[in-house]
Amino acid sequence: MIVHIIAELVLATATFFLGGVWWQLRKRAKFLRQTISNQPYLDAFISKETLVNPPSRIEPYLQKNSIGYFINIDVVIRADHSSQRVPKIASTICLLLILGISLYLGYVYLAINLGLFFLLGFSPINESAKWNALEQIVTLAVILYRWRTENSVECDNWVAQARSLQKLYGAVQKAG
Repeated sequence: MIVHIIAELVLATATFFLGGVWWQLRKRAKFLRQTISNQPYLDAFISKETLVNPPSRIEPYLQKNSIGYFINIDVVIRADHSSQRVPKIASTICLLLILGISLYLGYVYLAINLGLFFLLGFSPINESAKWNALEQIVTLAVILYRWRTENSVECDNWVAQARSLQKLYGAVQKAG
């Protein structure tokens, strides 16, 4: 019996950590979708200063590719998706393993870990997850700004087809 309790403490700790990661990744993705489609927020967040002096850590994404800036946008979006996908898959697999072990120990242990996992869903998004999503938006905004500065017609035509970036582009135009 004591071994089951120790095992459950280990499983609950792992559920707390991995469940927190899993929920934060979901909340970050939701925050990113909501923010990039919120014109008033984007208008207030994107400034001329941000566009002209972006953070140095995003500089590698800002250099114009020989094909054009649209490749940079694709790279930024793909890098973001893959950086979120790996931890989400790993945490999902580990959580399923934890739930399987909990079921093996008994229904009470399974209920404890499921309850803990779902309670973690009520926690708010972490500031680090918010800032990570906002940095993604800034990176896209600076790429659009530089592209618009070099060739506004080409940029306008491309963004007209990329509906998900139109509100961000509107904020870039207002700030620029």
